[in-house]
Amino acid sequence: VREKLAVQKKEIATRVEKVTKDLNEVEPAVKDAENAVKNIKRQHLVELKALANPPLLVKLTLECVCALMGEKVSGWGDIRKVLMAPDFISNVVHFDPEKMSNKVRNSIKTGVLLAEGVHFRERGQ
Repeated sequence: VREKLAVQKKEIATRVEKVTKDLNEVEPAVKDAENAVKNIKRQHLVELKALANPPLLVKLTLECVCALMGEKVSGWGDIRKVLMAPDFISNVVHFDPEKMSNKVRNSIKTGVLLAEGVHFRERGQ
């Protein structure tokens, strides 16, 4: 039993080390993203709203944001309305990913990230 426990402790320590390393690599990018969102000005949103037919990745990105925020959108017109909400930027900045349901995760994954015509490069390429 002690041997099994020692092996498990070693495995756990290895996992903790890997997760900590991964977290330390990602954390600066998260902070940069937070700062970028905080620096979004109302005028930037007005410019997006003015697009009659936005590029596919712009539309898909904003569909993801709307889904994350719990907004039901069925097209660019709905997305435009969400963008212009007075608390849009604040809601994005204060978004808590821990509160996101698996249903929302899966809908974004299947409905947006795997959409036809969308191709993402693997990390490091």
